[in-house]
Amino acid sequence: MKKTDKKEPGQKLDQKLTEQIQLKSDQPKSDVIVDENLDANLTAELEMIRRSLLAQKSEILNRDSEFKKYQESISRYSDEADQTAQELQNNVNIQLHERERNSLMLIELTLSKFNDGTYGNCEICGDEVGIQRLRARPLAKECIACREELENSAGQNKQLSAFFQ
Repeated sequence: MKKTDKKEPGQKLDQKLTEQIQLKSDQPKSDVIVDENLDANLTAELEMIRRSLLAQKSEILNRDSEFKKYQESISRYSDEADQTAQELQNNVNIQLHERERNSLMLIELTLSKFNDGTYGNCEICGDEVGIQRLRARPLAKECIACREELENSAGQNKQLSAFFQ
């Protein structure tokens, strides 16, 4: 029997799944196997997402190391045109590096949610984000309904600020 009451955002995903698998006393054993297989599949998918995030983290850290070595090895050109081109390339590299640092912070935050058992919970309403959304966007913090509401309110705020300017 499924519980319909809202769950606290801090509850572990495994605990939610266990609660959802609770059975009526007259439920046949074959249904238990199906529910346990669903639980195992979900756990396996979440583990795949976690491993993917760890691999992304490793790649970013490797590129970070390469970036630092590159920054140390930059030579100054005597020609003004070469120096300008080098500075432009450095600016692009720095922007890419900052973007990767932001991604790394989001990945580490997401991995910490795995560790404390809150991965897959919407940060706004506390409901489950949904495995389809997590597959598509492993760093998702909100369920689709809350995300749409945020985007709609942001769009309305933009329209209002444009109106008053």
